[in-house]
Amino acid sequence: MPHPPTPAAPVTPAQAAAPLHQQPSFNTRLEQVLLRTAQALALGGGILFVGLIAMSLVSIVGRKLGFGSVNGDIELMQAGTAVAAVAHQPSGAGCL
Repeated sequence: MPHPPTPAAPVTPAQAAAPLHQQPSFNTRLEQVLLRTAQALALGGGILFVGLIAMSLVSIVGRKLGFGSVNGDIELMQAGTAVAAVAHQPSGAGCL
């Protein structure tokens, strides 16, 4: 005669009410490394965006005050924006 299945451990009310992203999971080492890498890229992309804004302001103010603009500011803005936007791609999927 087969034994009846043992019941699963009871879920506490705090565990049941916790959002899915706060419930304990069994992340592998690779998942943790990828998550930290995505977070670092997102932070780096944000810092790069702030730097591009500062460069643009320096260029605009320099032109208005007669000092001239930053050489290659348009090209730097184009390339920098592309790099910063790509750095934000892992965080755009809501994984952070």
